[in-house]
Amino acid sequence: MPAKVTTRRPVAAPTRQAAAKGRTPAAASTDELASQLASKLTVSKAKTTRSTAKRDAPDAPKTPQERRVSAMRSVNAASQGLGAVVKTGWKAPSEVPPTKKPAAAPHEAFGLATSARIALEELRGISPGDVDVERAAISIAGKLLGLDMTGEDYIKAEGKMKRALDRLRRAAVKTIASPKSKASNDSLVKAVKALLLDISATLEALLSPSSPSDDYASALDLSFVLARTTIVPNNPVTTDLAYDLLSRAARILGLQLVDNLEHSDSITSPSLVDEATFANFVRCLSGAFHTLGGILYQAGKYGTAIRFLRQGCVLGKVAVRLQDNCSSTQDATETKEADSWIQLNDQLSRRWELLGVCYSKIADRQGAYDSFVESLTSYVFPHAFVESVRTIGPAGAFEAFPALKQAAVIIDRVTYMATCELLRPASQVSLKRVIGSISINGAADLKEERLCVAGAILERQTESLAGNLWKASVQSVVSGLLSDCISIYDSETRPIRRAGATLKALELIYYAGGAEDAGLVASTAEVEALSDREALGLDLALAHLQALHSAEMHVWLALYAHRRGHQQQSTLIVQHAQEAYWILRSWVRSKNAETIEVVGAKKSVKQVGAARKAKGRTATARAVTATTRKPRTTKAAPVTPRRPQQSEMVQAPEPPPNGKAGGNGLLTLKDSRRLVTLLNMAIHLAGFVGHIILKLELLQVARQICEHHLLNQHEDFVRFSVTLAHEYVKLGKLKKAGSVYNRSLNSAQVQTVSDETKIVLLLRHAESVTRIGLLVNEKEMSTLDRVQLRVNFLQRTALAASVFAEIKLAEDDPTASLVALLQALRLWNRSVSTLSYLSPREGTATVASSSLAETLLAVAGAFFRRGSAREAEYFVREAEQLAGSMNAPALLGRALAVKGEVQLQLGQLDAAHGTLTEAADTLPDAPGPDAAELRRLFGEHDELLRQDQDAQLRYAEALRMLEELDKKFSVLDGSGRRSSIPLSSSFLPGRSFEPPAPTLFSAVLRQHIWLLRDNIGDDYENLLQKLSLVAPLSDVQAEERSLLAKLTLHDAYDHFREDMFLSSIRESVLSLPMGLSDDQSLLATPSAQTIMRTLTDAERLFYSNLTISARRGKVPRVREAASSLALIRSYQSSLGANDSSLLIANLLDACANITLRRELLEVISYKLPSFRTQDDLCWPLLNVTGEQPAAAKTRMKTLAPSPFDSDDDSEDGAEDLFLTEYWRYIREKYQRLPFDSADLLRSKVDRLPKNWTVVHICVTEDQNTLFVTRQRAEQQPLVFSLPLKGRRETEDDEHLAFEDAISELREIIRLSDESTKSAINVKGQDQGARAAWWADRGALDKRLKELLESIEFCWFGAFKKIFERAIGAQGKKQSTHMQLDGSLLECFSRLSPKCRDEELEDLVYFILDLCQFQGLQVAIAEVDIDHVVVDLRAALEEHTARVRDRAIQLEDEHVFLVLTRSLQEIPWESIPVLRGRSVSRIPNVDFLLDSLEFARRARGSGLPDAERYNGRTQLDAANAYYILNPSGDLKGTERRFSPWLKSMRTVGWDGIIGRAPSEQEFTSALTSHELLIYFGHGGGEQYIRSHKIRQLPRCAATMLWGCSSGLLRDMGMFDRIGTPYNYALAGCPTLVANLWDVTDRDIDKLTQAVFDKMHLTPEALKAKRKDSAKDGTSVVTALAEARDACKLKYITGAAPVIYGIPFYL
Repeated sequence: MPAKVTTRRPVAAPTRQAAAKGRTPAAASTDELASQLASKLTVSKAKTTRSTAKRDAPDAPKTPQERRVSAMRSVNAASQGLGAVVKTGWKAPSEVPPTKKPAAAPHEAFGLATSARIALEELRGISPGDVDVERAAISIAGKLLGLDMTGEDYIKAEGKMKRALDRLRRAAVKTIASPKSKASNDSLVKAVKALLLDISATLEALLSPSSPSDDYASALDLSFVLARTTIVPNNPVTTDLAYDLLSRAARILGLQLVDNLEHSDSITSPSLVDEATFANFVRCLSGAFHTLGGILYQAGKYGTAIRFLRQGCVLGKVAVRLQDNCSSTQDATETKEADSWIQLNDQLSRRWELLGVCYSKIADRQGAYDSFVESLTSYVFPHAFVESVRTIGPAGAFEAFPALKQAAVIIDRVTYMATCELLRPASQVSLKRVIGSISINGAADLKEERLCVAGAILERQTESLAGNLWKASVQSVVSGLLSDCISIYDSETRPIRRAGATLKALELIYYAGGAEDAGLVASTAEVEALSDREALGLDLALAHLQALHSAEMHVWLALYAHRRGHQQQSTLIVQHAQEAYWILRSWVRSKNAETIEVVGAKKSVKQVGAARKAKGRTATARAVTATTRKPRTTKAAPVTPRRPQQSEMVQAPEPPPNGKAGGNGLLTLKDSRRLVTLLNMAIHLAGFVGHIILKLELLQVARQICEHHLLNQHEDFVRFSVTLAHEYVKLGKLKKAGSVYNRSLNSAQVQTVSDETKIVLLLRHAESVTRIGLLVNEKEMSTLDRVQLRVNFLQRTALAASVFAEIKLAEDDPTASLVALLQALRLWNRSVSTLSYLSPREGTATVASSSLAETLLAVAGAFFRRGSAREAEYFVREAEQLAGSMNAPALLGRALAVKGEVQLQLGQLDAAHGTLTEAADTLPDAPGPDAAELRRLFGEHDELLRQDQDAQLRYAEALRMLEELDKKFSVLDGSGRRSSIPLSSSFLPGRSFEPPAPTLFSAVLRQHIWLLRDNIGDDYENLLQKLSLVAPLSDVQAEERSLLAKLTLHDAYDHFREDMFLSSIRESVLSLPMGLSDDQSLLATPSAQTIMRTLTDAERLFYSNLTISARRGKVPRVREAASSLALIRSYQSSLGANDSSLLIANLLDACANITLRRELLEVISYKLPSFRTQDDLCWPLLNVTGEQPAAAKTRMKTLAPSPFDSDDDSEDGAEDLFLTEYWRYIREKYQRLPFDSADLLRSKVDRLPKNWTVVHICVTEDQNTLFVTRQRAEQQPLVFSLPLKGRRETEDDEHLAFEDAISELREIIRLSDESTKSAINVKGQDQGARAAWWADRGALDKRLKELLESIEFCWFGAFKKIFERAIGAQGKKQSTHMQLDGSLLECFSRLSPKCRDEELEDLVYFILDLCQFQGLQVAIAEVDIDHVVVDLRAALEEHTARVRDRAIQLEDEHVFLVLTRSLQEIPWESIPVLRGRSVSRIPNVDFLLDSLEFARRARGSGLPDAERYNGRTQLDAANAYYILNPSGDLKGTERRFSPWLKSMRTVGWDGIIGRAPSEQEFTSALTSHELLIYFGHGGGEQYIRSHKIRQLPRCAATMLWGCSSGLLRDMGMFDRIGTPYNYALAGCPTLVANLWDVTDRDIDKLTQAVFDKMHLTPEALKAKRKDSAKDGTSVVTALAEARDACKLKYITGAAPVIYGIPFYL
């Protein structure tokens, strides 16, 4: 608010009446007092009259201190009294006093003033020069000056007091401004500042609207000084005080400070201050704010500086407006403030920019944007800039003016901020709105010139966003900016600029992938019309761009034709490219003619301009056009505009050295680059359609343009020359090529040409020299000449790697094949990248790009066969993108087909159908292998949907297409020349049919035949006959035998159904060993013998298939074959064949996690030191290991040991050697055939401790049979084949078919995950919501418990005891001739006498089935099942009582589970029979043995392999690392575990709390420690990438307590993937993780219980160090016992599982 000035009244003119009637003595005495006070107001040498003081105060105190206190009290009392008088509104005496009180006021004021004068004299005598005394005097003076008194003496006294105040102000200012005063006496400075504040307050109080300008100047100046001397950047209190002081100065001027960027309030100057002076006051106030803001900016206090700088900018803007509106007729240039006003106008834009920078520093993008826009609107553009825009065009106008460089930067900045940071639409990004604010110095026609500047600004905005056009939002903004440009550039006055903006819009639409035909036609028609205009308006000087715009339009039309894939695209491309060529050639010739005319006449610039004006603008061009093209209608050629006069070029840049300016036809740099790009595109299109003549013509005209009409033309001239010469070389025109090369070489030597261009020139020249046989010796070649040779070498090596991959795949080494394919991929990538670098316009459609795409698909296929679906998807996606960028429909369709096949195997049927449909739309309609492959995939899609009829139609169509293609090949072979190299007979042994794409042909046949397996007829037999004639390729053979094996097994099932005794075998429980020792068997029956022969044939075919495809076959096929073999073997054993329990167990183990085995072979390569020395440029060798040759390894020389090497280095070297030897051992182990017959018949578990049990659980592919095997050291495996359907007579278990159980489990987990995530929304105070949430959680917990109980009861029944071990010796053997196998007796003896009747019935029916399968005659109908159940229960009670006291419990008993992919999501550890026991999961037995081998080697025991491992893996408890709450949002978990973890530091633990680890920290924790504990979200995948974990040479035992850290993601037909398997590949011995999401509080309880049971405390670990023999608890046992510690014992308690072996601390 404006300062209040009502305390000061205007001085009334003295009248005689007033003097007569007034009380003159009082007035005179007051005047006298005022005069005396004025004489005493000084800081130095204050006079005192001690005698007077003593006379006036006879009772004065004796001590100086007492006298001083008394005098100061008198002064304060006088000051308060005078203040009261002033408040009464007292005035000088008048003719008729209104009341008596004012008449008495002079006496009162006189008395108070007299008392103050005496006291002040006393004080000066006591304390000479005391600042506090002077402050008291200033207070008294201010009160006296506030009195409304009259009289000439008083006016004089008032003047004296003001002058005294001014002298005091000056002296005080000088004191605080002195550096010596600041350094020597800080207290003095503070006191003087306080004095100045009093003076400022006094001066401000005395101001009124009628005060003269000098009074305002004094008050303002003092406020500025105080603010400047008060502020300390690092002290916010002083900055606030300084801002308040300047705010008071603003209030003095009646200004209200604002918080925005515009001051819109009305402003009125004081009555006695003229407008010019008032504007100057506002300018000074603006400068004061800006100065302090600059001080704060320099100190780095950007946020604090903003309010000062903002007021400086706003008030500066107000000052300029006031100065512009000043009514004074005085010329501003004649005043002393002229320079200051010029400086303000020049700096106001920079002030706004500085404000924007400060906003940017504090990340206030909105404030920064608004400030930068204000900076731009405050900029004053020179008139010469407008002339430059009209002369050389808007594209290069800003570059032509160095003074406008900062304005261009601001435009770029505000455009980027609005588009990419503030995400504003085009209408708000466009600076078209500031047209009315643009200032132009010396503008003749302000409106028109503003439009010119606005157009240049908008085009600058579009250019600034060129680097971000890949964003859709940026494309929309640029489109809007170009629309604004077009709206500004009307066709009458600015046609050429309008045409240029329209062409840029066409370019944008092309790259954005838009443009409808109607819009394209309209835009091109407008460009053509604008290019044909005669009247150019304000664009007369840009006439040289007219023809170029027309040519550019035709090039864009050619590009649109290519992109749309029009049927006549080649014709359209050639047509438009030719149009562009004719236009450019005419333009070049017209320019050349003008140049010749100027040179021949040797006239001055003015004479040339006059001659051209007189001759007209189109004659020369029309004449040239008429002689070059007869059928074309000639167009008006552009004319060179007049050269700008010197007066117009005052601020323009200097002309180029050749004397040509933009206006006479020489293009600006940006126009030159655009033209070069245009020419390159036209040349590229001509070459793309194979029109070599047109390409040569375009290259020739491009060279002419670069040579004569472009700035900095030498670079492009050489490039076009090299391309032209290269085309001549390819055509055999070596002389012409040599001529072009010679000229290019001379130009490259004389002119400035980049190294890149010189390299291309020399390489191409070397190529031409090679063609004519003049190539020098390679040793004499320069480095640049060898670059092209290197590109060729890259491609040759890539081809060699691809061939090596094929060889290795044929040798059944898919790992080496994949490594070679990846090498080829990298080489092709480098080749394409290099070619693109050397020749950017030709590198995208070369053979190298096609080879790269083919290699990408090959790599994707290799990963697909290996079972790595995620990697296959990635490389297919890369191939798809590359094919799309190449505009190669066939290649794109092939990539989409592979992508669709991957999606089918992943179970993503809807996505696969969409992908295949897209592929069908992409591929051409002509029949071929790609189209047939699509039909096959569509058929497979229908087959998965159980739409067999539709699938058969698809397969039939695919076969028809391949057969028609074969007929066309036959016709072609009959009409053409026969091959001179016939195929050898050994290549096709016994086969007479070689169809096109034999692998595809065979696949279609196999899938079609399988669908017809139940409808055997002529079609079935014909298809089988065709399949038997297909060429016997290895992959085809394997798949063929797989089909025949499945068909044979299908026949066996038919035989089972036909036999009266064996029809129930598929619904019966089968066991191996069979169990009964009677010699009788069903093999004696003819039916059984037939079935056995059929099963034997199927077994032979499946084995044959596995022999070929075990390593490189598709994982689902391999898994299906292995599980089918296990099923066949169980059937054979049931029919009386030899026991195959060991073979079945090994088969089930081999088919578990096939992909993991294969990936391990690849991962090992990264763990070995030899991987770091391999060089992609080395050709692969056909050796046994597939490693790079030894020469490649010698690249890194081994240094001699240094005497300064530490012992740690030697220890690291020993560890590296240990790890290298271990992983080499593992690689050699896994390189053996996984289904080797000898290995399948050898027990793997004999090396395990006797207290360990390995249990395989496998479900067949049809999900009807569950295999359960149990293996122990030196014991025969026990195998059960459990049917999941129809095993019991009741129908109560129908809901627990396999699909139903999995669906129920997934639904429970889904609801649990949702409940876990919703816990954050449950408020602690809302008891009802909490109760409801816990009730839901409790219901899910109960539901999961019931499901697990049902799984055990319905799927296993009495056979659940396979998971348990015998507790003691058995009873006496029975003397009957039929005895049950001991392993079965052991299993069933563990049944509880209190088990359910259904479980005992399972046992009864199992025995009856055994008898039946063994050929024993049993009258089943006469068996009383209920009675037998009662007898069995009694026998179990007797047995339990007998062995109870003799029970032998093995120490540290442990069960390992090997689960197939469909069973891995079930929490098996929590089914009743396993709950509370030590159970962990392993991928297969081989991984278990690998962990034991690592532990054995790590301890350096040196024991031979035959020595048994004791099963106790000891970890160093002090070598642990923890990561607690890395995301920072698990405060409860951090609060619960942080104190404990910190205490563990005393025993050697290390880790981080409350922050995210780096990937290096995570990696180091895994490799340098023996235990890692992670308390955070997930499995830490956000902190370390999966491939980094896989490639670790060693890995610590790990606990991942995050949600779903142990989940293995379902991948359809592929093996599952997830974090546990990444750690398994790293060699992690033990991993603790959760199968699903859990709540932090509940899982923390379980975690704490685990740690407590393992005695993980500093005290326990220290005690363990003292007594190392003290046994501990394994982590698996601790987890099993801790599951009940949490509140939800299943939803939370069943989630944690363990992968790997148990460890002890």
